[in-house]
Amino acid sequence: MFDGISISKHLLPVVSKYNVVKRKTYYILSRYTYSVDNMYLHQNTLINKLSIVKVGAHKLQDTKFWAILLLVLVISNFSSVMSSLVNSVTIGCNGQISIPNVTAKSGSAKDIQSAVNWVVAHGGIGNVYVPEGTFNFVENGEPWMTVVIPAGVNLFGAPTERDANGQVVEWKT
Repeated sequence: MFDGISISKHLLPVVSKYNVVKRKTYYILSRYTYSVDNMYLHQNTLINKLSIVKVGAHKLQDTKFWAILLLVLVISNFSSVMSSLVNSVTIGCNGQISIPNVTAKSGSAKDIQSAVNWVVAHGGIGNVYVPEGTFNFVENGEPWMTVVIPAGVNLFGAPTERDANGQVVEWKT
């Protein structure tokens, strides 16, 4: 300690350039030399810290680049892995999809329309079969009718007899 100034041991590399007298654990220095050394020390510390910040910023820029590159690689690999997994997934089915099958009472327009209406009332998807036989589409004395068949309802007539070439021999409905 000299003139109320103590020099800590971390200042030794800087202080050693000047006239220093060592007495036990204290280093004695004139007040002027200490203030010059102190300015030199602060300047040196700031320059060192600035260079550390520059290196850190440069490393951070490298880190950003590598992080973005890694993220792109992970996303591209993840999408290819997911597509290959989805391609080979088997979906098990323990149930049966039931579609109502209704047979009209006859081939008349009223009976076919009532069968179609029943299918529509019970889910809107189903099959309506017209039985085999000879029927009048419209009864005598009644006005001409049409049958309205919405999407989802299939209308099948009775099976027909065909020859070897697939030509219809006889219509059964």
